[in-house]
Amino acid sequence: MELFQRPCERAGYGSRGHRRFPGSHQRTHQRRPAYHLLEPCPRAPPAPQHGDLADPPQRTGPRKLQHLGRHRRAGPHPRPLRQPGGPPHLRAPPMTSPLLRATNLTWTPPEHTSPLWQDVCFDLLPGEMVALDGESGSGKSTLLRALVALLGTDRGDVRCGDLTLSPETVHAFRRRVVYLHQRPAPLATTCADELRLARHYASRHIPPHTQPLSEDEQHTLLKRLGLSHIPLTRHFERLSPGEQQRFALIRALTLQPPVLLLDEPTASLDSRSTERVEELLHELLADHPTRAILLVTHHKDQRARLTSRTIHIASWQPAPHTTSSP
Repeated sequence: MELFQRPCERAGYGSRGHRRFPGSHQRTHQRRPAYHLLEPCPRAPPAPQHGDLADPPQRTGPRKLQHLGRHRRAGPHPRPLRQPGGPPHLRAPPMTSPLLRATNLTWTPPEHTSPLWQDVCFDLLPGEMVALDGESGSGKSTLLRALVALLGTDRGDVRCGDLTLSPETVHAFRRRVVYLHQRPAPLATTCADELRLARHYASRHIPPHTQPLSEDEQHTLLKRLGLSHIPLTRHFERLSPGEQQRFALIRALTLQPPVLLLDEPTASLDSRSTERVEELLHELLADHPTRAILLVTHHKDQRARLTSRTIHIASWQPAPHTTSSP
């Protein structure tokens, strides 16, 4: 009979390619037979409930090969997939929850007995650009600094998604909430070093699911903001205040932060440069509706063009003490 056996059967395999072990009539195999990749018949059992691959269904009729992709059908219903998002601390917050929440923030200036602002409470929702309004010296910039722990407060909490600002989480918090000062300080010597340092920091410290801006994308923003004529070998400190603000904005956007705190980002710009920055901020929220911006500006027209609502810092300032005359 050996003359009529197939080569695989003479080598110890069955007619269907399964290994025959001595002393056993069962066909065991290390890998599943190929028909578990075939489309099941209409009377196949339903898909498993917990996402695990089930045993191959009984072959009761002809089957056709289907696309061997990730979304293989198992029965009349598609197999449930794994939940996206990764670990909980890396998942983006739900769209209905605030990106930034301040609760009962209070700050008293040194050598003062009464606070400059107290019990500050507000929410910043995804897709929002909110204006922070107030008179000069009312503490708007001070509040922005307090939101990223650049200034200590008397009491209160700040949260970004599921992360609460504290001495232990301050570095992770500042990767999510980026503060752009009205007069940005240099972090490197030349403009090229500034952009390179931002890419290097972003590649090492931002969450894995976030893609930082590449060098080409940075150069595209330089053209959009009217900075392409500046040689990148120029020292950052030799730029004009308006050029420094735009370079610092590109430096901040390289990190792709969920929340931007902008302290008068167009204060030193001409009308054309202001239009370019406003267009960029509009597109930023249009392309990334899971982000939010808190903007300080003294221009009513700009607030009307950019922001959806305005919060007034005067509502959190204590009433001045009055002394009654005798």
